[in-house]
Amino acid sequence: MSVNDIVDVAPLVDLPALKSLSLDSNALVDPDPLAGLHGLESLRLGLNPLKPDIGALVELDALVDLGIEFTGVTALHAFAPQTLSQLSAAGNAIVDLGPLAGHVALSHIDLRSNALTTLQPLLAAPFWDSQCVDLNLADNPLDADVLAEQIPALCAQGESIQGSGAGCLACEEGEGF
Repeated sequence: MSVNDIVDVAPLVDLPALKSLSLDSNALVDPDPLAGLHGLESLRLGLNPLKPDIGALVELDALVDLGIEFTGVTALHAFAPQTLSQLSAAGNAIVDLGPLAGHVALSHIDLRSNALTTLQPLLAAPFWDSQCVDLNLADNPLDADVLAEQIPALCAQGESIQGSGAGCLACEEGEGF
């Protein structure tokens, strides 16, 4: 359903068994009606002019893959903290990573081109312990502590981190992006 000028997703609420939905490159502003699709595992909303806060989607507790890149989103939420493994949120205005601090399955996180200055809320997140994490932070105004201390510490743990002026590619073949 990508690239179709779709503006209304309300008709999709009658499809409770839907597992995967790609609505990239449409004209969608309000994805809130999708919050009732509790079996949804993959939701791609990239390149839509979404409203800045899509918090209603926290109801999608089976999500494994969420794509909200280049949508104008300003805040992350605790989207499917037990199951979400891939989050693509590049090209937005995100400043706070706190809502991701309780996630356990994240392994691919693309946060390029946002307004992030710190990783502090993520440093004790449980997802670092379970697998190699690939985190892309390129084109963010990361502060000196992130560049000099936090990214090197994550690299030393064997994570793959891409950042503005710092990083490492440590995940083995088949893991990471």
